[in-house]
Amino acid sequence: MPGIRRHWMTKQRLLLITCVFVLQFSFVGSTAIAGENALIRNAPLPNPDAPSTSAPVSPPFDINVDENQNYDSVAAYNSEHAEYLVIWVDPVNNEYEYAIYGQRVDNNGKTLGAAFPIMSLKDRTFINPDVVYIPKYDMYWLTFTESKDGTKLIWAKSISRKGDTLSQFMITSGATETCCPAITYNSQDDQVLIVYERRISDFESVIKAECVEAELGGDCGEGTVAATTGKKLVVPDVVFNLVKNEYLIAYTLASNIYDLSLIH
Repeated sequence: MPGIRRHWMTKQRLLLITCVFVLQFSFVGSTAIAGENALIRNAPLPNPDAPSTSAPVSPPFDINVDENQNYDSVAAYNSEHAEYLVIWVDPVNNEYEYAIYGQRVDNNGKTLGAAFPIMSLKDRTFINPDVVYIPKYDMYWLTFTESKDGTKLIWAKSISRKGDTLSQFMITSGATETCCPAITYNSQDDQVLIVYERRISDFESVIKAECVEAELGGDCGEGTVAATTGKKLVVPDVVFNLVKNEYLIAYTLASNIYDLSLIH
């Protein structure tokens, strides 16, 4: 596949089930399934006919109560400290300045400390956040969009458990229009994968991906993972399959006929 740097994504498969598609990728040199992976593979399957026992464990509670119109909230679970990180967009100035904020929450629903800015620069607009926890380093990786002067750029940022910046950089640059990133962690290869939408024209968008080394943020590959001539591929999401060392990337294929939109 042109544009791919170093090893990654050696196969892609498309599965059609009543207009729902999945796109999967695996890495070169995957190791044999062993240890906890083998336990996952051999675990008994749940009974689909069993009655549901799910129920809320607590009433809803406030994370942020300021008077700004906060939105785009996402969360990650910190398995080392049994707590969550909730992040969202805070319109500091409703016309010119949107910041990414975070709040730690314990596993009983109590906030830990105060909300803190993760990405906030004067007269800069940051939106579309996503976050993943990296247990090996007890840190988080985030991705988000910066909208400025008619362009939209994708950022990546790593922070400590308490919100200190470890690294940050742009995934895209120049006069491009990219947006709506999603992120996941590959625990086998110790990498994070960021997928995002890139606009080619008014009638065409593709899904791109960037591989980042989890500890220090080094580049480990990039490329186009999905494209259909004359179609808009938008709003991607991604998840890592630990057992098969693959990614599943979901996105919407929007036809130029406005009443047709399929999930891939």
